[in-house]
Amino acid sequence: MAIMGSLKEMSLPDVIQMLALGKKTGVLSVTNRENFAYIYFEDGKIIEARLVSKENRIGEILLKNGIITEEDLKRALEIQKEKKIPLGDILVEEGIVDEEKLRDGLKKQIEETLFTLFTWEDGYFNFEPEVYPQEKRVHIQVNPEDILLEAARLFDELKVTRLPDRDMILIPENPDVEMDEKERRIFSLIDGKRSVEEVVAASGDEEFEVMKVIISLLGKGAIREGEKKKLTREKELARIGEHENLGIAFLEMDMLDEAEREFRRIVEIDPSSLSGNFYLSLVKFRKKEYEEAERLLKK
Repeated sequence: MAIMGSLKEMSLPDVIQMLALGKKTGVLSVTNRENFAYIYFEDGKIIEARLVSKENRIGEILLKNGIITEEDLKRALEIQKEKKIPLGDILVEEGIVDEEKLRDGLKKQIEETLFTLFTWEDGYFNFEPEVYPQEKRVHIQVNPEDILLEAARLFDELKVTRLPDRDMILIPENPDVEMDEKERRIFSLIDGKRSVEEVVAASGDEEFEVMKVIISLLGKGAIREGEKKKLTREKELARIGEHENLGIAFLEMDMLDEAEREFRRIVEIDPSSLSGNFYLSLVKFRKKEYEEAERLLKK
């Protein structure tokens, strides 16, 4: 039996705890209308969690930890385009990482994904039983209780209710506040020009670890958020795949306005995009806007 509802009525930690106690197997889809995530359960344990906007997060995690190189990741992504199998499986099959290191990385991906989702106060969830993720060579199970306890501790410690937008420019405000060594190092990278994403990249550390430091610095008043940084053409094009994945996820949930927004962003970046115009026409058809759907198909 499907379970669905609003995150305003039932928080995500409560939903996860309910599924864990009921030893449920299936997929929990979660959206805050801007992003989309899937959490897969097996007998109440979490076996996979991923944000649609970060399909290859495991590669980034292994890269940041020095387990693979940029060349390794690039080669694995090229193979993935051909074979259409999980990135982690390719890394193991090619002898780039062993199963134990991949297992640690996958666990880290689950933790980071859930910590991000726990900041979503508004949105919707939907649980479908007996739905499994794509079969993988390396299988893990994570106890939700452990993550829920760690998240509660972390959020209480940082007094965090949301994560800063990755495109937001960070501005140094007060260099004299008390900072530990890690905070001081991240603070030195914040120059009033770099966005959150660029500070993370410049640090060379794992994204979520840097985000925790940024949240701490914001809380102390050492830095503040500025305006959103205008994306370069290269970055805009790189995000087309992200918008397409999000749009398809929203379309599958019948969230047509959100799907249209994502596909329209593709067309704004690349007006000649065949997939962007096709999916946009599909949304218009589902909305019974037939003339507009036909016009888009003729493009």
